[in-house]
Amino acid sequence: MKKEVALDRGQEPSGNPLSTFRIFHWIRAGIAVFSVMAAAGCGGPVYSPPQQVEAKPPKVSYNFTSDQDLIEANTKARVFCSQYASTPSMQGSITENSDGTKTVAFECIKTTVPSPPPPPPPLPMSYTYGSDMELLQAMQSANAYCARSGQVASSSIVTNPDGTRTMTFQCVPR
Repeated sequence: MKKEVALDRGQEPSGNPLSTFRIFHWIRAGIAVFSVMAAAGCGGPVYSPPQQVEAKPPKVSYNFTSDQDLIEANTKARVFCSQYASTPSMQGSITENSDGTKTVAFECIKTTVPSPPPPPPPLPMSYTYGSDMELLQAMQSANAYCARSGQVASSSIVTNPDGTRTMTFQCVPR
């Protein structure tokens, strides 16, 4: 004789610990957990600002990945060097790392007595560059120019149709 079991919706048969309902429930839970874990792994890279690698006065270096990171590293180097009445050298060296990042190294150079401040530029000034080293030199020139009037350079970057990039800056109060 065949035994029939009537089930209400949402109930499982008694006496069967591995019922179809229970197995289906665990499979659904596993899929949900896997989906959440997979989505978390595919979120893309998280922004990481330039990281200080070494700081042994009169030198400081930073790892960076983008033009904006290099500008931020230059700003951090300016703050670091100012502790020693110095400015970051214009001869910052840039090296490529095996993990795809780059490292920029600055040497702090003692500052001299500033000359009289120049009049502020009427409009933002800009530099077109093609390499990290050219951007570094442009930033340091902009910083030096603005420092003569007791200000700092505020900059932005755009990519031109021909592939070069342009940094535009203006002097702003500290």
